[in-house]
Amino acid sequence: MRAFIGFGNDTSEQEVRFTRAVKERIPLDQRNAVISAMWEIALADGHRSAAEDSAVRLAAKLLGVNDVDSALARQDVERSLAAGRD
Repeated sequence: MRAFIGFGNDTSEQEVRFTRAVKERIPLDQRNAVISAMWEIALADGHRSAAEDSAVRLAAKLLGVNDVDSALARQDVERSLAAGRD
């Protein structure tokens, strides 16, 4: 996650080409799965830090995953984690 936080701070042509290639070659459902996995990592310790939140939101934006789908993925992960604690 920390490695990704630096990605996108200084949008370069290389990043633009990379994210364009990802969006063209990887179906949306798989990109949504990546965001869900990132939420699992970000929330695994039971805390939602601003830096992790920002990183996942940036990843979603760059991967073409809209805010609603990202929020739904986060909510699913939160429910799953809460159920695991019961």
